[in-house]
Amino acid sequence: MSPAARAGLVAAAVALQAGLSIQAMRGNSATFDEGAHLPAGYTHLALLDHRLNPEQPPLVKLLAAAPLLAVGPEVKTTDVSWAEARQWEFGRRFLYRWNDADRLLFLGRLPVVALASWAYFGLSGKSKQSDLERTCMPNWPLKALILPMDCGRS
Repeated sequence: MSPAARAGLVAAAVALQAGLSIQAMRGNSATFDEGAHLPAGYTHLALLDHRLNPEQPPLVKLLAAAPLLAVGPEVKTTDVSWAEARQWEFGRRFLYRWNDADRLLFLGRLPVVALASWAYFGLSGKSKQSDLERTCMPNWPLKALILPMDCGRS
């Protein structure tokens, strides 16, 4: 197989896998941690306040929250859960009471799909497997369907 044909096949497989990931994540409910991670990332970016979820590194939270800046979800800094930094309670209110949780979760998961695709297919170029073998592995996009804080680690 020529290098151009191989590159085209890998690109098509990556696009298909990313498309399937995006379609699948539309039907997924929030995981336990997403209720804390996404609101924390958004308040880190929008308010420059790091009181929520300080125990996790901020990189993936910030990437996931970036698309939310365009939407401008409602944040009530007068709420007691914000004042007392109760991240789980604040997250539930942020997602389900004050905003459209499905929309925010979908937007927050998009950069994670992109990050997982980039990390899996383009980060090092020193893989023991061929690009085609990695493309056909079913496990890489599963983690991208949620907001995993450990996908920023290597």
